[in-house]
Amino acid sequence: MTEFVARAEVRSPAAAHDGFDASVFGVLAPWVRDHEVTDVFVNPSGTVWVDRGAGAQPVDGLMIPAAEARELATRLIAVGDRHVDESKP
Repeated sequence: MTEFVARAEVRSPAAAHDGFDASVFGVLAPWVRDHEVTDVFVNPSGTVWVDRGAGAQPVDGLMIPAAEARELATRLIAVGDRHVDESKP
C-alpha cells in the first residue's frame, strides 16, 4: 500500500480555471490545472501521483525533495489560514 504524505484535492475542475491561482501549487500546478485530475498526491519518497477518476497513477520523472514538499505543504495550508508545526503536522 502506498502511503501518501500530502494530497491536494481538486473539488471542481472549473476551480482550477475560474480565477483560482494554481501557481500556489508550485511544481504541482500543471496537474491542478488539468480538468481531468481530481486528486494530486505526494508520497514520502517524493513521487507524485494523480487521479483522473480511474485510480492514482504516478507522474513519471517528477520527484519532490522533502524540504520542497514541506515548504509546498506549508504554503498550501497557509492559503487556508492554517499553519503547520510540530504539534500540527
